[in-house]
Amino acid sequence: MGKELYGKTLGLVGIGHIGSRVARLAQALDMRVLAVDPELDALTVAKRGAEKVALDVLLAESDFVSLHCPRNESTEKMFDATTFQAMKPGSIFVTTARGGIHSESALQEALEAGHLAGAGLDVWDVEPPH
Repeated sequence: MGKELYGKTLGLVGIGHIGSRVARLAQALDMRVLAVDPELDALTVAKRGAEKVALDVLLAESDFVSLHCPRNESTEKMFDATTFQAMKPGSIFVTTARGGIHSESALQEALEAGHLAGAGLDVWDVEPPH
């Protein structure tokens, strides 16, 4: 069975063009939307449909965490074992950003340990995965 979205909390890491659209979809499902984006102030994030919070708050409170940030020096391996452990138990990790922002081995460990309920990926560090 799936997981109900209505009334849950969505955490967006990056709220640019795509993140803003995801925020609007989440609002249609009456979801609370949190966002982390170092390039934007709280007012701009609010105009894009989310509440600006620190990453630790987003991880602890989100039922779903979705990545929409570029891959660069500050985001490479941003989601490692420590980050996945900081996520709310039973939450779901989603990325449509770029491979390399999350550690694939750390994600696998978090899933196998049962800390995360699931993950949705369309990117890998090495494309296609082998």
